[in-house]
Amino acid sequence: MDNSITFVFNFSNFFNFSNFFNFSNFFNFSNFSNSSNSSNSSNFSNFSNSFNFIKNILMTKFTTNILMAVIMLFVLCSTAQAGRSWLPAGDDAFPAGTPQKDLKILVLSDPHVMDPALVVSEGKAWTNFLNSAHKMLDYSKTLFDEMVNRIKTDIHPDLVLITGDLTKDGEAICHHYVKGKLDELKDAGIPTLVITGNHDWGTSNAQYYDGATTTPAETLTMAELATLYADYGFGSSEREETTLTYACEPFPGLVVIGIDSGRDGLLSSTTLHWVCDQAKAASDSGKQVLAMMHHPIIPHFTGAEFYMESMAIQDYATVRNALADAGIRVIFTGHVHTSDIIKDYNDDLSKHIYDVNTGSLISYPNDYRIITLPSDLSSTEVTTCSVTEIIPGDGFADVARKRFHDASVDIVSSRGTAYSLIASSAADAFLYHAEGDEPDNANAGSTLSTLINVGYLAKSFKFITDDQFTKLSNMVNSMLKDLS
Repeated sequence: MDNSITFVFNFSNFFNFSNFFNFSNFFNFSNFSNSSNSSNSSNFSNFSNSFNFIKNILMTKFTTNILMAVIMLFVLCSTAQAGRSWLPAGDDAFPAGTPQKDLKILVLSDPHVMDPALVVSEGKAWTNFLNSAHKMLDYSKTLFDEMVNRIKTDIHPDLVLITGDLTKDGEAICHHYVKGKLDELKDAGIPTLVITGNHDWGTSNAQYYDGATTTPAETLTMAELATLYADYGFGSSEREETTLTYACEPFPGLVVIGIDSGRDGLLSSTTLHWVCDQAKAASDSGKQVLAMMHHPIIPHFTGAEFYMESMAIQDYATVRNALADAGIRVIFTGHVHTSDIIKDYNDDLSKHIYDVNTGSLISYPNDYRIITLPSDLSSTEVTTCSVTEIIPGDGFADVARKRFHDASVDIVSSRGTAYSLIASSAADAFLYHAEGDEPDNANAGSTLSTLINVGYLAKSFKFITDDQFTKLSNMVNSMLKDLS
């Protein structure tokens, strides 16, 4: 069973660009503290109620690092609107030229599939890694199997796109397992296109776990990946020779460009030029172009690039401008394990591009997307679905939600005693953010006020600078108020 909500927008009613990028009014602390919906006395009461635990924080060795823990965990979660996603329709969302029929496309990201054979025997090595990974790797095979089954028996899409991090850490055994499941879709007449993510190239965590010990697991080279997934995009006749970037036409009039962003989220000028040439050629031929890449092309909340470069592709402004100028209007991405859609423009504001970021199958709320493209492109639907149960009545959603919250608490608390004082509030904030519809969540607003008050006191007591406070305020406000 899934939770899902579909939004359909007419482009003309979507965004006023001048308002969308008006950052001068983005965050004003005095306005935040004196909301038109709250009296001064209620604001004071809210502040006073927070003072006791804030005082405890200030009595410890409270340094800038405590705020950095909050920042880093917000970054880990990125921007989420799970189950509440949208994409404006109409206008020039796609170039002229359409497929011959309405298309249903399923987008899946970051399944991190782990073959159970990697755990030779249960023990300290596997338990410690699972706890430190903060992902539901122990459910990854089950969830992927379930998704493949639903795709074959219930969803019946015309096309499946998987935007990277196919495997736990690039282990060959995991890649072969994924390929076997994709073969099931192919045998059912459902084509699939994939791209690699940073985990698919083999990391230091590509290991077998045997009791208290680990041993390295075999990984695959680029050539081996190209051969293994030849039927799933990498065998396309149009492929950029230095990477696994490719272009193909799965249906007449629809060109999909899969962009390989590598281990580090970096596109060479050679790869970027090749992608743009392919997009321009397709657009000039009247074909519709969709792109997909593991790393987002745009930071999905204010200040993201200050705290974690890998939140978006490196030199993202250059990449965004090039892809938009080449005629790419929509790109599907992953990597940050939460679902969000953002619209941005090239430098002269003449062309736009949507980054449709899809959450991870193994991170709460366990999202995937259904994209509906009518043949006349009069509207574009993006339905975000969440896996809520694997077996009817199994309570999987509750398990996933608790693990998400517990992991968030651990991430903050692990940085020291002082961090434990804000860990629960921070974890609540990340949870509300991941669930989406933050502006409508009264608890999210209360948590936001608490965290900003902590930051304000830290600034007042000179534990952080004015600049650090401004960046923290803008970022937290951006994430929990669903702004960009």
